[in-house]
Amino acid sequence: MRHVLILIAFAAACKNGSAAPAGKSDLVTKLDALADRMCKCTDGACADTVAAAVDELAAHTTNVAEEDLAPAQAAQAKIDQCQVQHSQVVQDYLALMDEICACSDKKCGEKVAGKVGAWSKGVQKSGAKLRPALVNAITERGKAAVACFQKLDVAIPR
Repeated sequence: MRHVLILIAFAAACKNGSAAPAGKSDLVTKLDALADRMCKCTDGACADTVAAAVDELAAHTTNVAEEDLAPAQAAQAKIDQCQVQHSQVVQDYLALMDEICACSDKKCGEKVAGKVGAWSKGVQKSGAKLRPALVNAITERGKAAVACFQKLDVAIPR
């Protein structure tokens, strides 16, 4: 009888929300730690090592609990944001987009467009594999720079 009362009391406490909150899952804890590691990186080699650890974790994760989705996505967003800062390919592209938007005439715009074309060919030739976060950073800045190319009447490099 005593066990039944304890179970009823426990069930009531859970139903009323007064039970102790569950801690972070192992997955979220690991992702948070990887996000912290990524943000502490000071160079691309470190960022690549952490990215490989994220890939390894993903490869061994089969099911994600519903309650883990939002915190896991938040940790991944932090990882992505910090990783972009350490990608030389992305930083070079962002600098070129800043440069095209700083141009005030077509001659300058055409010169930068040539640099963008060379950047693109260099990335293709290198065989660099850009992670989704890096591609997103490039895409977003590229969309914003389209107006700069158009303002200068310069063809957008492909």
